[in-house]
Amino acid sequence: MSSFNTLISDLKHSLVNYPHEDGHIAPAASIVSQLLEDHEIEFLKYLMVSLPKDPDISFIADTLRCVGHLAPPEWSDILFQKALSHPSIVIRDATVQMLELNNRISILKTHKETVNWLKSYIEEVIKESESSN
Repeated sequence: MSSFNTLISDLKHSLVNYPHEDGHIAPAASIVSQLLEDHEIEFLKYLMVSLPKDPDISFIADTLRCVGHLAPPEWSDILFQKALSHPSIVIRDATVQMLELNNRISILKTHKETVNWLKSYIEEVIKESESSN
């Protein structure tokens, strides 16, 4: 079993070299899977406390996208609610995309977005979800 810090370093390296793209399994997905399997509580604490402070906005967004595909809903919902309040529009947009792809629209319904284009996008996602149900 790899250490937590080694896996986080590997995750950063992987996402720099192979950024996450929707519809493609990034090499980082296997690292996130290992973090979830071997270090779930420590990884959750990292995601909630340390990750939002990381100066690399792309790393935060790509990590959220990767985690969104793999993390259990019982704690990823809390993570995504927190990510929707991040000051970076890039982070909020990545979170909205992840929630849309995973059909977790209920979280978006309570979010109050201030940036017009993202607010419109969220409203469209909610509308499309409701019309398809």
